[in-house]
Amino acid sequence: MAWTTPRTWVTGEVVTAALLNAQIKGNMDLSAPAIMTTAGDIIYASGANTPARLAKDTNSTRVLTNTGTSNVPAWAQVTLTSGVTGTLPVGNGGTGITSLGSNVATFLGTPSSANLRSALTDETGTGGAVFATSPTLVTPALGTPSALVATNASGTASSLTAGTVTTNANLTGVVTSSGNATAIADKAIGIAKLADGTDGELITWDASGVIAAVAAGSADQVLTSNGAGAAPTFKAAAGGKNIGFILAMG
Repeated sequence: MAWTTPRTWVTGEVVTAALLNAQIKGNMDLSAPAIMTTAGDIIYASGANTPARLAKDTNSTRVLTNTGTSNVPAWAQVTLTSGVTGTLPVGNGGTGITSLGSNVATFLGTPSSANLRSALTDETGTGGAVFATSPTLVTPALGTPSALVATNASGTASSLTAGTVTTNANLTGVVTSSGNATAIADKAIGIAKLADGTDGELITWDASGVIAAVAAGSADQVLTSNGAGAAPTFKAAAGGKNIGFILAMG
């Protein structure tokens, strides 16, 4: 049915049945397509003076949009890419932000250590994410830790500068130093630091220059030189030598 523009009546004009049908009945007769046949139908103008019927949608999740041909009304779902505006607050289930930081979307889609590092802005180093229990670190630069327990540390430290070292370990073998002093300063060791020996023994050096002990002698023996290359020993004094010694002393 098409709408007929109302006629302008002239004084004295005879009203015929044809005019009545065209001007009144036709415009009031809600025949197809404008007739509303079902609850929920909507009448809209599909053109100038042209009513049309939009049947209700049987889905309960549709909204009225202007997505029909030439933007006439149509039932449709909301398009999230272009059908909504504004920022959904956190309290309503949103994020409260208008956009994600650089590479954050990539990390959310593929949450790998590499993508996490790309999403951060103050990271240092490379490799996998590290957690507190039993991590494996590869060539880390620890800086100056406030506390460090190295109970199970092993390997060789390069360019290590140590301060005061306290240990209760049972050291064996030769203790050496690399990169620092390799000799003990003169007169730096007191008698109390020497190893215990036997009463009456003396300290000497053997033919190889190795420190050795001169065994304690018996009563009335004297320390006798055995010549170059041999350690002295305690021996009984020879008669002539004793007289000479007494004379020299007298």
